[in-house]
Amino acid sequence: MVCFKFTGQLTTKSDIYGFGVMLLESIAGRSIHFLQENQTLVDCATGIHTNRRNVKEIIDPRLEDNYSQQSVSECFSLAVRCVSNNPVDRPSSEEVLQNLEQIHALYK
Repeated sequence: MVCFKFTGQLTTKSDIYGFGVMLLESIAGRSIHFLQENQTLVDCATGIHTNRRNVKEIIDPRLEDNYSQQSVSECFSLAVRCVSNNPVDRPSSEEVLQNLEQIHALYK
């Protein structure tokens, strides 16, 4: 995790990074170590988000369109915020929970 890797200390923000990785792995159906053009899953997801490309590029094809595109897009955006290189830009655990509850309420 970015914080731990540089400081050797675990923080709430490093936990948020780990949660973002898990969320990305769940969306993509791939491990963090998945490489596409020498990029990790985090790099790939960040590039898709930054360049405003379609999130469908990263979604696990085994889902076969059995999901709400909007809810996955919102979860993807949350995951990308969680894995920000700058810990200050990562949401708090409260923000993560609120976002997930809101997504669930809107798209259940």
